[in-house]
Amino acid sequence: MSEVIELVTFRTKPGVSEADFVAASQVISDWAGRQPGFHYRSLSRDGQGLWRDIVYWSSQADAQRAAEAFMRDNGQSAFMQMVDADSVVMNHSQVQQAVLGGC
Repeated sequence: MSEVIELVTFRTKPGVSEADFVAASQVISDWAGRQPGFHYRSLSRDGQGLWRDIVYWSSQADAQRAAEAFMRDNGQSAFMQMVDADSVVMNHSQVQQAVLGGC
């Protein structure tokens, strides 16, 4: 299995509402959906305000290409203006096993 998970954790800047941030995220979802190798994206927030942006890609090469293009294409987006840049941590990992439910 060559599928790769991209996990980005971060916090938003003080004063950013969850509703405004999720709305701004739609532009990022639309962009990701047009990238080669894109499978799935989810955005979640825990009770302490830590966001998790999880993206499944076909391969490490697809994930890397998208990561390189992301700032060029979205660096000045409303979404990125709301993110606390100092809090961002990005990791890629190879999927070892996947099970789908009855979605």
